[in-house]
Amino acid sequence: MEFATSSDPIVNLAFWTGIAVIFIIIFMVLYVIFLRYMLIREERRRKLFLDVWRPILIRSLESIPDVLPPVKKKDWPVLFNLWNHFHESLRGSAKDNLNEIARKAGMLPVAGSLLKKRKVKSRLAAITTLGLLREKTVWEEIKNSSVDEHPSVSLAAMRALIRIDEERAMPFIIPLISARTDWPPARVANILHEASPHVICVALADAILHSPEPHIPLLIRYFETIACDSSTVVLRQAIEKFPNAAVISACLHAFKSPDALDIVRKNLTHAAWHVRVQAVRALGRMGLVYDKYILINMLCDQQWWVRYRAAQALSSLPFISTVDLEKIRDEQADRYAKDILIQVIAEKKMV
Repeated sequence: MEFATSSDPIVNLAFWTGIAVIFIIIFMVLYVIFLRYMLIREERRRKLFLDVWRPILIRSLESIPDVLPPVKKKDWPVLFNLWNHFHESLRGSAKDNLNEIARKAGMLPVAGSLLKKRKVKSRLAAITTLGLLREKTVWEEIKNSSVDEHPSVSLAAMRALIRIDEERAMPFIIPLISARTDWPPARVANILHEASPHVICVALADAILHSPEPHIPLLIRYFETIACDSSTVVLRQAIEKFPNAAVISACLHAFKSPDALDIVRKNLTHAAWHVRVQAVRALGRMGLVYDKYILINMLCDQQWWVRYRAAQALSSLPFISTVDLEKIRDEQADRYAKDILIQVIAEKKMV
């Protein structure tokens, strides 16, 4: 058959489509190879940069070098991350020399310019550096970043503000932590612990008593993680001012002192079962000998979770042994009370 038959439009289309596909495949293979080459080259350049600057930062703990090597524009993020890592791993006066190195290397103006970039990694590095340097001249810029829609950026800015001036930061930060539902509570708690206990206790106590009611339970959770001398007093006032189930439940969960036992016992008959759960758990943490009988009565509650937590609370009292639990179990006439004690005793023996 002569090649002239290829003049058929369908055959021509198939032929040129095949040629195009082959070229596309070749292009993609070459592009992947190019990207791989650039990645290796970038990693090698990064390693060479770190090999130069890591020893400088280590030696700076003893003395500041007279001359520092220049830093190319694309190497600044690497230096920021390295410096931040060193700074956060040190304690005390050892950080002073690192701060001197940062200023001598010109990190401060570069960090200020990176704050305006759209790239999240660059902004995070800059915010962290400026916070560690306690640089007050960029307060407003970092404050603006603390309301950024990106959670990582806003959390980094929150931490930087606390590091720069914790007393000035608290009136702005505390309302934020109750409003930002996208902030992981564990990370927020860790950041708050960087502030002085007195400063954070006063700020949280004031916020608990003066914030909108829906924000109170979350604020109490943060307050619970801080060892505040006035916690029982503040939580009592919160219950008086906001006597709803969510606030009462959060306060009962936060109570640690036997001074609050009167409120705990009062809420054992609360209409909301989750409040009764927190009340029996609180008795398990700080109950007295008399509370043993109260918890035994709670084993007959209509809600399974209340019965279960009451049995666990009984087992956690320091003056109640496994033998005592078994005796209490045998004395129960209520089937549900007996069943829940059987379960908790079995769990305790497995531990």
